[in-house]
Amino acid sequence: MENLNIIPNIQPVILADKNYKWDHIWETLAAVYLALPWIIFFATWLRPIFAILGLASIVTAFILFKHSSKPEIFTPTINKKQFGLAILILLGLVLFSGISYHFPQAMDYVKHHEVWQDLLVKTWPVHYEVNGEPFFMDYYVAYYLPPTWLAKLFHIPYKIPSIIWAVVGLSLALYGFARIFGKRPILGLLMFFLISGQDLLWIWSIDVLHWFRTGEYVPLPWGEIIVEPLAYLSFIYKGTFDHLLWAPQHALGGWLASLLVFRRLKLEMGNWSSAFPLILSFFWSPFVTVGLMPFVAWDFLSNLGFTWKKLLFVGAGGVFGLIMLLYYEAHEAPGYTGVVWELSTRSDWFLFYLIFLLFELGAFAALVLGSWKIKKPREFQKRMFLFALLSLILIPFFHIGRANDFVMRVSIPGLIIFYSTAINAFFSSWKNRLLRLCFGLSLGLGMILPFVEVYKVWHKEIEKPVQELFPTEKYELTQLNEAYELVGVAHDFDLSKQYVGSSESIFYKFLLKKQVDEVQNP
Repeated sequence: MENLNIIPNIQPVILADKNYKWDHIWETLAAVYLALPWIIFFATWLRPIFAILGLASIVTAFILFKHSSKPEIFTPTINKKQFGLAILILLGLVLFSGISYHFPQAMDYVKHHEVWQDLLVKTWPVHYEVNGEPFFMDYYVAYYLPPTWLAKLFHIPYKIPSIIWAVVGLSLALYGFARIFGKRPILGLLMFFLISGQDLLWIWSIDVLHWFRTGEYVPLPWGEIIVEPLAYLSFIYKGTFDHLLWAPQHALGGWLASLLVFRRLKLEMGNWSSAFPLILSFFWSPFVTVGLMPFVAWDFLSNLGFTWKKLLFVGAGGVFGLIMLLYYEAHEAPGYTGVVWELSTRSDWFLFYLIFLLFELGAFAALVLGSWKIKKPREFQKRMFLFALLSLILIPFFHIGRANDFVMRVSIPGLIIFYSTAINAFFSSWKNRLLRLCFGLSLGLGMILPFVEVYKVWHKEIEKPVQELFPTEKYELTQLNEAYELVGVAHDFDLSKQYVGSSESIFYKFLLKKQVDEVQNP
């Protein structure tokens, strides 16, 4: 009998070691994926002294990060059948999101195409001249750099390396997400990429409120929020698939950085190593960096006290983070920036904010809290969910840009926690019929809009991959308005301002590599 009692104690250790091996490899690959654009940027865009300084700091931080991990607690492995299903999910996401360049794409691919083209045809660092004034490309180009670097190096079409690059990043993200869902990784993955808030009810509630006030019922198109007044536009969270469909440059880097931060918090490393993926996310999406800051601050405040490793992490990360901060500082601030009560043209914006919270977060939050009465959550899971919920409640008060990228992108880390907790709570409450029914209804309503987004793209956005529409045109980012006009979209503001940096900036004068060829005029 004593021998029988030993078996349960040994088996989890063996499986944990096996999982740790793969998790450790995944963590290393994810960190390399996030760091590679930084390395290319430092080596090709900066003056030698700053390039060496940036490369040395990021390599130092990476070595410290890699050697500061430890085995994770036991979680189930993924078998061959589940792996095959995961490949099918990956294939579906690649095809329907537009990153394969073989199916219709969202309107934002006009912008993506111009970034690709300028990186391909111009010498790095990319310079422009508009009305005699010099500018340089100043955008979060981490997603674009590695594929275009390979395309330029081997003289191949950029589609090939860009598809490979996106598939690798998406594969790493899928593995990280699958680990969140324990014994149901594939079902959890499928639900996670289809889930969104109760946007459908949120839109219908606006219709009904307008009908009640005016006596006129004018339904909004599915999946669209009123652009004017800005009070409406400030309150919108995108589902997981929507991020990939419209903004893979934010999504892939944001997902991997968030997963790395959350894993370090879960393992309670105590050495501030969560700061490394936080700073790496800065080049991919400064919005995601803002969304991750409260979680990393929690790590710092929970582990006060200095050690040499902490000081090295902070010092090395501070060096390459400061370089990127100066890069963005050259960027002109976008329009429509401020707090919602100053930008809104309506006095009743707070009412719409409350309705937004009710449908976007309220249903899932109530169901998660109800499921916790049936099965008590782990303390870490509880703290993370409540922390994410609080951040998602506060984020809509701030607004940046015409399409409010701040709310849509800063929410990425919080939504990972929020949606994955809701899905896991649904799994754990399966034996409670009423809770299961409410969860199923809420999840089902939340999964309608991703299909609506695909429908919009296939029928209302760009009918062909964007590079087929104007492959030989000489448009560049400084002519982005004209490029959008080719697909029937006219803008009354200068789109190019958000993609170029000033020649009067510190970065341009002291850090940016000098121009070695003539500026290619539009």
